[in-house]
Amino acid sequence: MLQIHTRRASFALIHRLTNSPNFKGLPRQRLLKLTGSKSSGSTLGLIGGVETRVVGAKDRLALVRIRDERDAHRFSPFNAAEHTTMTSNPLHLSIFAFFPTLMALSASMDLLTFTIPNRICVALGLGYVVFAALLGVPAVGILLNISCALAILGITFVMFNFGLIGGGDAKLAAATAAWLGWAAILNYGLAASIFGGILTLILLGVRRVPLPAALARVAWVARLHNAGAGVPYGIALAAAGLMQFPNSSIWAAVV
Repeated sequence: MLQIHTRRASFALIHRLTNSPNFKGLPRQRLLKLTGSKSSGSTLGLIGGVETRVVGAKDRLALVRIRDERDAHRFSPFNAAEHTTMTSNPLHLSIFAFFPTLMALSASMDLLTFTIPNRICVALGLGYVVFAALLGVPAVGILLNISCALAILGITFVMFNFGLIGGGDAKLAAATAAWLGWAAILNYGLAASIFGGILTLILLGVRRVPLPAALARVAWVARLHNAGAGVPYGIALAAAGLMQFPNSSIWAAVV
C-alpha cells in the first residue's frame, strides 16, 4: 500500500498499486503532487520511466499510463498557472537563494582565507529548521535531518582530530547534512570525496610550478600555492552540497 502526504493538504490518499497486476514493477519514484476533493476524486502523479496517475471522478477511477508529452499535459497534476504560483512564492524563492548563497560564500571564504566562519555554519543549520518549519515539514522529518547532521558532525570531528579535514569543514558538512537528510547523505559524501580528490590533484600540480611574481604578491594566491597550507576542502563540500540539493527532502517539499 502506498500512502501519499502533501504539505498543503491535511488528507492522505491510499491506493493499492502494489497488488495491481497491470502495474507491478513500476518504479516508485518521487511524487509530483497530490490534488483532489471528496466530490471529484483524486489525481496522483509519479515521476518515473513510466508515469502512472489516478484520474476520474469518485465513482469511476482509472490508472493512466503516461507515454508521451501529450498524455503528460492532458493528465497533469497541476496547471501552468498553479505551477507559476508555486515557483514565484517568496518563501520558495528565499530557499532557492539561501542555500546556494551560503554554499558559495563558504567555498569563497575557504578559498580566500582557508577558514569557514562559524556564523555561516550556524546560519545554515538554523536556516534549515526555520525554512522547514515554514514549509510545514513534520517535526519528525526535521528531527531526522537534525539527527543526520549530528551523525555527520561526529564523523567529521573524528576526521578533524586525525588532521584529515579542518574544523570549519567539519561544521560545514554537518550543517549541509541538515538540509540534505539521510536520503541524500551517502551521495553527498561520495561527491565530496570525488571533488576533494580532484581539487587536491589540481593543487598538487599547480604547486609544483613556480608562482609568477605578480601572483606571488596576491596574499590569498600565495597562501593557496604554499605546499604546507593544505587543501581548502570547503570548496569540495560546497560543490557536493549544491549537486545534491535537488535530491534533498526540503527541495521535494518546495517543488
